[in-house]
Amino acid sequence: MKTKVLLLMIYFLTGSLLFAQTSPRATVTNVDVLYNNKDVEITYDLKSEKTTDKFIISILIYKSPDTLINAKSFSGEIGNNVNPGTSKKIYWNSTSDGI
Repeated sequence: MKTKVLLLMIYFLTGSLLFAQTSPRATVTNVDVLYNNKDVEITYDLKSEKTTDKFIISILIYKSPDTLINAKSFSGEIGNNVNPGTSKKIYWNSTSDGI
């Protein structure tokens, strides 16, 4: 891949996180990014106190620290209503986004 992805951010929210909490109820860990000559594969673990929690997962990809890529070609465990669990996978078809 010609372009280096400098920053990858996964945001998550639940309805209960919208209120002030003294300790985090959820964590994203073991984030890994792999390029397989077609897609960028992102794996992550999403841990939560409650297995019934639902999350909104989104990704921002930057070409440089001040240049956000308008990436839209995602599939997998991304978007609304993502359940907690391990070995979650997101696929990004960077070619479809012109990268």
